[in-house]
Amino acid sequence: MPNKKDLERVFLSANNRIPKLSFLFGSTGFMFLIILLEIILIVFIYLKLLDYIVPITGAVLILDFIVLLYMLNVDEDYESYKITWAIIILIVPLLGSFAYLFVKLDYFNNRYKKHFINVNTDFSQYIDTDEKLLAEIRSENIELYQLYNYLQKRGNKGIYTNCKIRYFPSVEEMFPEYLKELKKARKFIFLEYFIIERGNMWNQILEILIEKVNEGVDVRVIYDGTCDFKKLPADYHKRLRKVGINCIKFAPLYPFISTYFNFRDHRKMTVIDGAVAFTGGFNISDEYINEIEVFGYWKDTAVMIKGEAVKSFTLMFLQMSVMNITQKEIDYINSSNNLKYDSKGYIIPYGDIPMDQYLVGKTVYLDVLNQAKDYVYIMSPYFILDDEFLNALRFSAQKGVDVRVLLPGIPDKDYINKIAKSYYRTMVESGVRMYEYTDGFVHGKMMVSDDKKAIVGTINLDYRSLYHHFENAVYMYDTEVVSEIKEDMLACFSKSLEITDKEIQKLKLSTRIVAYLFKIFEPLL
Repeated sequence: MPNKKDLERVFLSANNRIPKLSFLFGSTGFMFLIILLEIILIVFIYLKLLDYIVPITGAVLILDFIVLLYMLNVDEDYESYKITWAIIILIVPLLGSFAYLFVKLDYFNNRYKKHFINVNTDFSQYIDTDEKLLAEIRSENIELYQLYNYLQKRGNKGIYTNCKIRYFPSVEEMFPEYLKELKKARKFIFLEYFIIERGNMWNQILEILIEKVNEGVDVRVIYDGTCDFKKLPADYHKRLRKVGINCIKFAPLYPFISTYFNFRDHRKMTVIDGAVAFTGGFNISDEYINEIEVFGYWKDTAVMIKGEAVKSFTLMFLQMSVMNITQKEIDYINSSNNLKYDSKGYIIPYGDIPMDQYLVGKTVYLDVLNQAKDYVYIMSPYFILDDEFLNALRFSAQKGVDVRVLLPGIPDKDYINKIAKSYYRTMVESGVRMYEYTDGFVHGKMMVSDDKKAIVGTINLDYRSLYHHFENAVYMYDTEVVSEIKEDMLACFSKSLEITDKEIQKLKLSTRIVAYLFKIFEPLL
């Protein structure tokens, strides 16, 4: 039993955050440091090394040329990323190349690269393929079969039927059900969230987790290192361990030198006894259940899954948290076996890792978009995309597909919102219908198409989610909830502002200028 002092240290109030320090750990702080050092270096050369300016300039030009040549020939980097770094090297010629090499080598995260690639492959052996089911799918729906064939080659083995799915159009609707399922746990509880923040939502969950620890339930928690000094105390993972919760803080941050925008654990899932899984756009923080208001009404979504598909969520959690799987973990994976429900359709839970360059999250989105025949409705809090994705949106709309994108009316990041607005004209002119959710902030990450396909998960329409983060989602084909997701999207559109030429003309000059300036650095945002 944990002592009283240890218990007091894990239940936190919401009045001692330190958000002003967060810039030190991100791309903003990193670039600020590089520019500051560049200025200092230029002044030093002018004052002390002016006689050597010609050889110094020559050496810098040669280094920059070699780095640019290397950059242009690296297949794994996407084009907009290369252009951004080429501009940075042009603006900061003395240190730009060193900054690129630092981020490229990424010592603090690349040490995990081989582990995650190997573990993604090795762990998939614990999910058996139902060859009879696959044969049926191949004969009835070649598109679904081919998508699964791609996903299982990328370490996402497992396509399931006879699973029970419940869709929640808000997290406050989901939360009572979530707490009820936690209380039923008898074997294990796994929580993995990008953000866990002090407040009522977390404290209610924490009370149950400690109660379950005392009952002998194996409770494990993963939260991302970005919570350090911003959402939680730096030693919070240690505090949780003292009360019996096996907690991992993923990739802790270091001021200025952490490549914040790379390799964050952006996944969001809860797994209970291998029988129930929750996922969606929500983190553990009071705004997600609208207990506090930060950007108007917080619109987020979630799904609860029961059945054999939960096995894939158990596996994804273990891939992020254990170096070597034991019989105990194998038993946890197998606890989902033979859990059947009377329901139609197919489910494919899947994850994406940033180390293998396969861009699973982006590829699945594009697959749905490119195969759409009637409509594609999309919800995302952010809209910062590369040319390939933008062209796919435009092409689908120009084919006559009803393509709609729902974005926040009240954004959480003003400069990111300004960049999104810079795409309005080209999208609207192509036939893509853009909407802003007037009630507040949309944080859900969803796509629904043709009354058959839906995706709910953690994958935003931005570079970070599509290229740089660990993500997860669930692809649903012909399940009962597809129609519910469509109806929720239509309801959101009905109370949102549709962007027209008139709205585009209203955009302030300052918005356009900020968007144009920041677009240079889009791949790093």
